[in-house]
Amino acid sequence: MNVTEEEKELQKEIVSDQAKQAMWIYEAINKNKHTGNLLCVCRRRVPIWQMYHCYHCGLWLCEKCS
Repeated sequence: MNVTEEEKELQKEIVSDQAKQAMWIYEAINKNKHTGNLLCVCRRRVPIWQMYHCYHCGLWLCEKCS
């Protein structure tokens, strides 16, 4: 099985995006330690584990908005 350079670059981008998302979640949890909730674009406070990442717009949305 031969992996092309393009596939390697794509894999690096995917891992990089996943790392950015993990850091964003970590920072959000640290900033919101007292509640554990995040503010959705619809202005609802939602627990971080109920937020979804939209790959189209790049935002983190609650169940209702996603």
